[in-house]
Amino acid sequence: MSNPFTRMPSQDERAAASKVTDSCAFKAGFSGIAGYGIGLMFGLVLSGIEFSSPVDTTASTKQQVKTVLKDMGNKSLSSAKNFAIMAAIYSGSECMIESYRAKNDIYNSIGA
Repeated sequence: MSNPFTRMPSQDERAAASKVTDSCAFKAGFSGIAGYGIGLMFGLVLSGIEFSSPVDTTASTKQQVKTVLKDMGNKSLSSAKNFAIMAAIYSGSECMIESYRAKNDIYNSIGA
């Protein structure tokens, strides 16, 4: 019995994997997930730079920190959702244009 983690995949397995990863739905989904992660980090950095809600100076330090972190979390999630949607739409439209044109060039990216 061979170890399934060290054996080489067969041609049929490679073809099936290629068929899945080349689909527009997979590309759009994967781009959406990656965009969500990037947007989460980007939103966290930007929310640390810009804090729009006023801090209640009469509240305890613990309460002020909770308020700031909650605001940062809300801005990060909002940014993550926006990045995910934009990445999925862009990647999906680029893939559909590429499939329609049957070419892989810069004009697919421009059209998307």
